[in-house]
Amino acid sequence: MAFTIVSCVICGNDVRDDGRGPSRWLEQFRLSEFGMDLEDLGQSYPVDGNKNPTGIAVSGVGVYSNPRANRWIVPFAFDRRWDDMDPPLSDQVGVMHQGAIDERYGYPVHEACWALADEVFSPHPVPHTTLFEICECLPAPLAYTGLSWGHDYGGLLTINDVDFYPWEDRVEKRVPTDAQVLVAREDPRHVDELKLLIREQPQAPPIRLSSTAQTVTGDEDCFGALPVEIRLLIACSLSTADAANLRLASRAFTFVFQDGQFWASRFTTSGDRSWIFEAPEWVRDAEASNRQLDWRWLYHRTNATNCSQGVRNRQRVWTLLQDMREALSLQWMGSPVPFKAWLVSSQLKWAEVTANIHPGDLRNESFNEGCRISSKLKVSIPRATLRLEVFLVRLGRDEHVAGLRFISNQEETLSLGYRGERKQVVWLHGALSGFELAMGSRGVQGIQCVFDDGGRSPWVGCRDNLPRTRRLVSPGCIVAVEAGFDVGHASTPKSVPPNRRIC
Repeated sequence: MAFTIVSCVICGNDVRDDGRGPSRWLEQFRLSEFGMDLEDLGQSYPVDGNKNPTGIAVSGVGVYSNPRANRWIVPFAFDRRWDDMDPPLSDQVGVMHQGAIDERYGYPVHEACWALADEVFSPHPVPHTTLFEICECLPAPLAYTGLSWGHDYGGLLTINDVDFYPWEDRVEKRVPTDAQVLVAREDPRHVDELKLLIREQPQAPPIRLSSTAQTVTGDEDCFGALPVEIRLLIACSLSTADAANLRLASRAFTFVFQDGQFWASRFTTSGDRSWIFEAPEWVRDAEASNRQLDWRWLYHRTNATNCSQGVRNRQRVWTLLQDMREALSLQWMGSPVPFKAWLVSSQLKWAEVTANIHPGDLRNESFNEGCRISSKLKVSIPRATLRLEVFLVRLGRDEHVAGLRFISNQEETLSLGYRGERKQVVWLHGALSGFELAMGSRGVQGIQCVFDDGGRSPWVGCRDNLPRTRRLVSPGCIVAVEAGFDVGHASTPKSVPPNRRIC
């Protein structure tokens, strides 16, 4: 039987036994799975405390210890494991592009990676339905055993920027001799070094003085008039790199790098060390033993050059999850309002722009680049449109347009696509005659409004190193927009391009 290896959709490493001892974390997995019978879900992973009515859920923990047998076996219920089932598990599940087995299939995630996802999205549950839908739409490159999010999984893949255009899918090969592969073999969830770190004797980090510092002094330094507490709050709200630059620019902030509160802020959920979620445990242990934590030393001690491969893999996987978080947080803005009575769809003349559309059904093994379409939606544009809200999302290294919202001067709103954490507003100073687009292989990445008087809005999204087209610009005014979606991701616009992932 074929030797089958599939990679975790979060960390990019293989799901299999690598023979590295008793932990064997790489072979233990969960599935973001479709086809779960609601009667069998039991204590499956909840959505707002309820079972998911779509049949998409997160399985329990299975084990994939024999790739030659190619048998993916996993319990239904989220709180069950492969090693506590009596009798032993026997039900198989289809994985990735294998197709469904007994109407069940899904996408594998290491148990350890799912535990980190829980930490990243806490206190909310991981939006596993959105994760499944996005996985459905990601291509599986021929040179890789997993899905392509558009990034290199923190060094596990090679992105070929030499032989391909920037807008093409550029995943070329895995690099088995790269040192990052050794890092990726370490369990990112249970890192012994982080558990033992506070037992080490703190040492003063080395002091590095810059000869290029241009410190503002005297009356030029307006920050000096602020109370120390305010200056500290400003520094704590910045990244460490920005705080360092501020210290170089203003003598009023030279005290910051000797302040324990500043370094403690690096370990909060928005800090540079957010991936060390054990920090609250350090605080409790220190209070119980009546010790003071040296946060500056702990920050220095967890630099990449001073820590183990396990710590570096924790940071790698955490960073990947943070990158995924924006896409997983997208929300559907609702079904478009039906066409106005004065619009007859069959009488409209459409102009069309497409990405690299792949034909065929979902779970097709040959889907290795571009995007697919499963549905199309259209909306009429209000005659007195005042502004256009463009929602953006980053997936991997590329930015995409996720959705559009037309708002008239009577506050009539017509939406198409998805809203997310980031949006830009384009104020329309005339009637729309169309859009100039910047297109990638997976869809629209940049958009510019063109008006009937020849004026243009600023670009929204990404336009650099991408093909651009004015095909959706008409001599008159446009009255409607249609967009294609692949399980929730827009891909093929007519008169305008919203997308989610984007295809």
